[in-house]
Amino acid sequence: MVCAHICRSGLLREHYSCFSFVVGSQFLPSTYWAKVTYFPRIVIAAIMCLHGLHLFKKNAEINERIYGKFKRAFIIIVSPLLCYGFAALTLTATFPMKWALFASETVEIEFVVDNPNRRNRKYCRRSISLEGLPPGLDRICGVTEDFASRLEAGSKIVVIGQGTSIGVFPRRLREFQADH
Repeated sequence: MVCAHICRSGLLREHYSCFSFVVGSQFLPSTYWAKVTYFPRIVIAAIMCLHGLHLFKKNAEINERIYGKFKRAFIIIVSPLLCYGFAALTLTATFPMKWALFASETVEIEFVVDNPNRRNRKYCRRSISLEGLPPGLDRICGVTEDFASRLEAGSKIVVIGQGTSIGVFPRRLREFQADH
């Protein structure tokens, strides 16, 4: 079962798991993992960006012929954002996703709802957004209208599925019931 799941995953799913619902199962990293990886994401993104800009500057003569001033400025401005996005997706989602594929069990992870009435998207119908997760990894798709109507911003839900304490492939949702 795990081997079949890995074969279906493909490169897109491994490195851009925010789009995992396009090619298969959706994946949610835990809010704990998102908090723990915040600083390393910034450090790795800065290293990637500085290295890329160094190579861009090193080849300035070639770049002047290929790119105009506007394109060079655009690359210099956009590259930090792209580096952060890649680092965020790799650290926040790819590692816990791979760990969940190999060492998974049925887990329950608690999340706080940010917006229960999120609009439909092409690949993510009937979604709710969650607090504490990076953009692109912050929503659950396929939530029933009945379930979403009982939620409000700040309410807690429990996501049940295959995974580990740092991430889960959601299968079911339930409202959080505080033990009295």
